[in-house]
Amino acid sequence: GHRWSDVRPATQPTARENACASLDLVTGESLLFGGVLGFAMFDELWAFDGTTWTLRDAGGGPGRRHGAVMAHDLARARTVLFGGDNVGLFGGSAAALNDTWEWDGSAWQQRQPPASPPARTRSAMAFDLVRNRIVLHGGQTATFLATDTWEWDGATWQQIFTPASPPAMHGAAMAFDPSRGRVVLVGTDLLAPQTTIERWEYDGTWWWR
Repeated sequence: GHRWSDVRPATQPTARENACASLDLVTGESLLFGGVLGFAMFDELWAFDGTTWTLRDAGGGPGRRHGAVMAHDLARARTVLFGGDNVGLFGGSAAALNDTWEWDGSAWQQRQPPASPPARTRSAMAFDLVRNRIVLHGGQTATFLATDTWEWDGATWQQIFTPASPPAMHGAAMAFDPSRGRVVLVGTDLLAPQTTIERWEYDGTWWWR
């Protein structure tokens, strides 16, 4: 809360990029899944308790991928994973996925919702603690950079239509601000003539800039 420290446990995940991470609000552990390094892709789930990394699952769940997103659903005590790319670092968005998985602390379960966002990679996702919904925004699909917003209620995905929305971006960061009850999104407008940093907030009805 005051400074960064270089923590190097004896056991830890191997080097990788485009992994997804989430805080388990029940156990207080940080979870890390997947990622890619060159032509190697990972399907491991690791947990970090502030001191030690522990391999929670060595595969058999969502499968090897990178560019997925995760968020912990506190109301249902599940960590939710969506999408990603299972071809490789240079596989492109044509290999994007739209599957939904949940980790209950001991096992993965693939969900089969009646509706899902289009397949995508490198979107942004966070859990809204006030409304008990997981919010997903943007990412890169097979044909376009998405600007849509979706919510997961534990049973299905629902697209949310708002009068305004953030511009096209992928790899943006999203987190929930409990003091104001809003999801905060920070990223780069990929279609702007110059690189610009955008900050948006979402309250369940509106996106605010």
